[in-house]
Amino acid sequence: MKLTRAYKINSEHGNDGPYSQDNEQQPQLTFCHHIAGNYNTGRVLKQFEHLHRSTYNTTRSIIMLVRLSATTRQQPTLIREEPISRRRILRLIWLLSILSVLFVGWVFWRYGVAADAILRGPAWFVDLLGLMTAAGLLTLLILWGVVLWQRGRLRGGGEFQSMSVDDLYALSPKAFEHYVAELFERRGYKVEVRGRAGDLGVDLMLTQNGGRRAVVQCKRYRHSVGPEVVRELLGTMLHERAVHGFLVTTAEISDGARSWAADKPITLIDGAALAQLGATAANR
Repeated sequence: MKLTRAYKINSEHGNDGPYSQDNEQQPQLTFCHHIAGNYNTGRVLKQFEHLHRSTYNTTRSIIMLVRLSATTRQQPTLIREEPISRRRILRLIWLLSILSVLFVGWVFWRYGVAADAILRGPAWFVDLLGLMTAAGLLTLLILWGVVLWQRGRLRGGGEFQSMSVDDLYALSPKAFEHYVAELFERRGYKVEVRGRAGDLGVDLMLTQNGGRRAVVQCKRYRHSVGPEVVRELLGTMLHERAVHGFLVTTAEISDGARSWAADKPITLIDGAALAQLGATAANR
């Protein structure tokens, strides 16, 4: 039927119509064009289906990456476990000194400058001021007693003790982290202990006076520390946006780990160096 219709169309148009070539060849060309059109349409549909699947897989991958990024950027709950330090005691002493000066000024104003004016007021108001003064004095005495007691503990039995590598390894993980924390604190850092489950590889967070932060990983190991531990520390630094990293361990550090960290802002402290730092801090 298609061949006969093509012949009729050619005869109606004649030599000036769209099929001005030989009539015997036109049906074959029309039939070939029909087949080619169906073939090209099939290819286009297959390409469109492939493109649709690729777009779907790409979109799904992007959504998974966004969810993973949102999950990993959640900040862990920080649990402060800083030991009482000399710096903290000094800050408390300064704060209590300021409060004591303010209290003395209040007493001087209450019982000196404004004594006659206050006595002319209602009796309940005079009694209330007396209770407030007594409560403030009692609070200051208690706070001073606690601060001086803590200061005495630091001076008496709280001196820093040097330890050998075996002694350091015998410590519990928590005690080892606090030992390292006190070492950094004695060197002028503000130390925050994070050694908990879900700490994302941060055992200690150090802060300098300028606000620059550094990450410390404490590894209480017997075997040698390899490059993979240093690579983990670098990833933790990038995640925490820290400018420096410290790897403190009771074991030895392999040559591969040292060479890998040579051109990076990472300081490696092995067991021997840690024992030497402790001895130096104890002798100060």
